[in-house]
Amino acid sequence: MKGKCDYVKNYLKRDVPKEITVCIEELQTDLGGGESPEEQFSAGEIARAISAFLRKQPPKKRYLFIARYYLAQSVEELAKNLGCSNATVYRKLEQIRTELKTELEQEGLL
Repeated sequence: MKGKCDYVKNYLKRDVPKEITVCIEELQTDLGGGESPEEQFSAGEIARAISAFLRKQPPKKRYLFIARYYLAQSVEELAKNLGCSNATVYRKLEQIRTELKTELEQEGLL
């Protein structure tokens, strides 16, 4: 049990990976972002819509999105885990973002 606690402490002390900045920039490029109260309210609705979108996706797409944009895993790590090339991961992530953007636009959230 002690080993697990040490792992958690070390994990929590780690620096925020630079990869997280890249992940956020990828989403902001496609989905935008803002600071006004109206935009902040809309962000909550967008978060709910993203959750609904993810629940409808097949497991592999859901995994890619969550691993990349919530867990900030690198494209290289995702490619290794899925047994495919980095280019394939980039292409699939772009496809998911495009589908998400289309759905958010249809719902009037973008």
